[in-house]
Amino acid sequence: MFNDWLPWISQLGMGAYLLLFLFAFCESIAVLGLLVPGATVVVLFGFILSQGMYNPLEAGVAAAIGAILGDIFSFVLGRRGVDPARRFPRLFAQTTVDRAEKFMDDYGVAGVFLGRFIGPLRPFVPFVAGALKMRWRSFMAMNVTSGVLWAASYLAVGYFFGQFWSSIHRGLRWVGLGLVVIVIAYCVLRVIGVKRRAKLTKKVTSSSMVALEQNLRDIITKAFRIDVSHPSMLVFDEHSPLSTRLSKAYRDVLTNAIVINFDETTPDAVRAAIDTLAPGSLVVLVQSGSFRLNEFRFRLELFNRNLAVIEHPHLGRMPEEEHEIYLDSLAYDEHYYHTVGSWLKEKIDSAKQIIVSCEGTELVYDGPFESAKLNTGDYTGMKNIGGMFPIGEVFTEAADFSKANGFVKLFAYADADFHVIVPPEPVTVRIENGILVEAINPPESFTAVLDQIRADELLWVRELGFGMNRALTRDRRLTDIGSYERMCGIHLSLGQKHSVYTKEGFPKRSSKYHVDVFADVTTVTIDGEVVYRDGSYVKA
Repeated sequence: MFNDWLPWISQLGMGAYLLLFLFAFCESIAVLGLLVPGATVVVLFGFILSQGMYNPLEAGVAAAIGAILGDIFSFVLGRRGVDPARRFPRLFAQTTVDRAEKFMDDYGVAGVFLGRFIGPLRPFVPFVAGALKMRWRSFMAMNVTSGVLWAASYLAVGYFFGQFWSSIHRGLRWVGLGLVVIVIAYCVLRVIGVKRRAKLTKKVTSSSMVALEQNLRDIITKAFRIDVSHPSMLVFDEHSPLSTRLSKAYRDVLTNAIVINFDETTPDAVRAAIDTLAPGSLVVLVQSGSFRLNEFRFRLELFNRNLAVIEHPHLGRMPEEEHEIYLDSLAYDEHYYHTVGSWLKEKIDSAKQIIVSCEGTELVYDGPFESAKLNTGDYTGMKNIGGMFPIGEVFTEAADFSKANGFVKLFAYADADFHVIVPPEPVTVRIENGILVEAINPPESFTAVLDQIRADELLWVRELGFGMNRALTRDRRLTDIGSYERMCGIHLSLGQKHSVYTKEGFPKRSSKYHVDVFADVTTVTIDGEVVYRDGSYVKA
């Protein structure tokens, strides 16, 4: 049956090469590549080559150029900030782009080469590479190399199958028809599957958006005591799926807000818009990274103008599987935060001893302690109203660092890129006179962190943080260290730097490091009373 088609195919002439080029090109384009079976067509063309029609070298050139140019097209779309999730919401699930982003995070430049051969990720990998502003030279090296290899390998598969076919086709005339049916069925099922996934995603997203909007409404009205209809400002970008989702929710909640896409305006225009806000007004910053106005950090500029601030920075660090965790962490339980937070502060401020216990270890702090600070949404009497979200933390440090001694197990720590690292087993460290003096059998990643700090300053153990956010636990983690710091447990900081507490001999300007580490804690006692056990606070 397939042989009956060969005469017709042979009459296409140069048109066959053009079709081969177009299929290879289209399969490499974000979104469109999900619908176009370019790889299948290249394999079929390899089969045609085995029948003595067309030139294998010319076919390879056509397929390779199509694949390379298609990737370039997707790369340019990414660099220009085109968002396929917003342009084509019905064609694919957002998780596809998220998986491509995680893939690129894991493999870097090599991901462009490897992604060429991975099914549904293929058309989105060059797009994500462009969005991440990968260097043109690096991208093109991987693009051209993988494009040539992809074309040659897929044509070869079809060619060798065709050689096999030629020896048995008389007894398998219907196999050709079967191949055609399979290709058609593949295309139909791909379209149906894409639409079903998009429909399911839309349904789930709709439900979670209702909960998210309620969380934001609670933060604004209960923590900030501001009506959602009060004049406000939302500044956002759309460089990450999480920032896009969060900014949409804020637009729905803040009914009288000035809405600014940071990428579509200028610093002068942003400043002019800020000038229209009265002191006490709310400004929300939704950022895949961190906005800056010239040399100033955006949040500090707003605080200087006596504006209330909700800041969501570094959303681009969170992969898709962490999005719901982050959004859950924005839930604001006013009674819990205020009651437990105030109770912890009272205990800490009068404490003579705090013991952090892990399985088989104890870290003992002898008091007194610095006045505990609250990050619980209670801004009464504070000069700066607001800050980074999610919230949920009470923190202090020893008044005398030499009073911190013992051992503690760490289940997670931050790396140089502000990502949370979780080793296979907790790392035991020894602390003497407030300094980390030994790490017992540490993984290389932790050793690298310690070596980086040691190169500039001593490994001081400064902050003692009581995280309170119940949406964040040892198992429900966020990659961004600044967000995960609020997890319901105990964290310490390594390094000389602390932005809140001032101590003689620890100059703020020359101190460099404040690296969060998380204790694998079982209990915490304050003056003999258990205040934390097995993942939650024990308030009498």
